[in-house]
Amino acid sequence: TTTAAAVGGGGGDNPNEEARGDDDDDDSSTTTTAAPKVGDRWRLNFSRVEKKGDINWTWQPQRIWDPMVRTHGGKVNMHLPDAWGYVQFGPAVDECNDCRIGQVPLEEIVLEGKGDPLWPARVTVMNVYYAQRRYRDVHGAFASDLNSLTEYTDAKIIAPFVDTNEMILISGADDKEDGYLFRINFGGSIVSVTNNRLINVEDSITDIS
Repeated sequence: TTTAAAVGGGGGDNPNEEARGDDDDDDSSTTTTAAPKVGDRWRLNFSRVEKKGDINWTWQPQRIWDPMVRTHGGKVNMHLPDAWGYVQFGPAVDECNDCRIGQVPLEEIVLEGKGDPLWPARVTVMNVYYAQRRYRDVHGAFASDLNSLTEYTDAKIIAPFVDTNEMILISGADDKEDGYLFRINFGGSIVSVTNNRLINVEDSITDIS
């Protein structure tokens, strides 16, 4: 039996993963992610595989965009950081008498804005990421613009960004495959994704409108 824990800190959804067996008591493992501060959010997931893969469970349902059926669907795969849950760090318990410990109700996330403020942008760039994968499978290369992906994207998700996006194709070198960088302007932040699933968030320094 193996349990895997995966965490992603910082501005991108880029995981550090650790596989642990039932008899693994070593707590010396480290990652390069900086220690969290109060208010920081990390993407996190846990997965457990039992009976040689006949039983699989994860903490957060693994729902991603499926361009073949044009809807979000569940996958048996924990290596999907865009589908992980969030953990928000608060002050030490002995420093706060009224701190909440536990899950934030969905209605508070939606109605009171307690969720990830960049969530619409993250969903959008990942919509394009999965669409590009399908486009390459069909056409043998990545699409050069968002319009070419219409058949594989969700029009409602993409609609707010049709005029504020940029697709940059990257030629492969030294036997590396060709790639791309797709980015959108969201409230003054540039949110991008590459063909390697790397999501990045940075302050807007370039006008891509």
